[in-house]
Amino acid sequence: MGRRATAEIVKPKMYALLIGVSHYKDESVPQLNWADKDAEDLSRILKAQKGRLYRDVEVRLREGHGGPYRGRTLLDRKRGK
Repeated sequence: MGRRATAEIVKPKMYALLIGVSHYKDESVPQLNWADKDAEDLSRILKAQKGRLYRDVEVRLREGHGGPYRGRTLLDRKRGK
């Protein structure tokens, strides 16, 4: 009988874009009090998978306040930009 080849398992790389918009300018849109915090929390959870389920995890986190995003990212704020 032939030998089975040993397969090398290559973990994938995860890319995630998380957007948390808690407050909208348009009052007809219901306000979501914790969407920005939820996006931050999910970012931490996903980053914790680096080296475990994924070989690398790259997360882009944005928060906004209604309509098109024109502010700084949370990463920019942490970097002092």
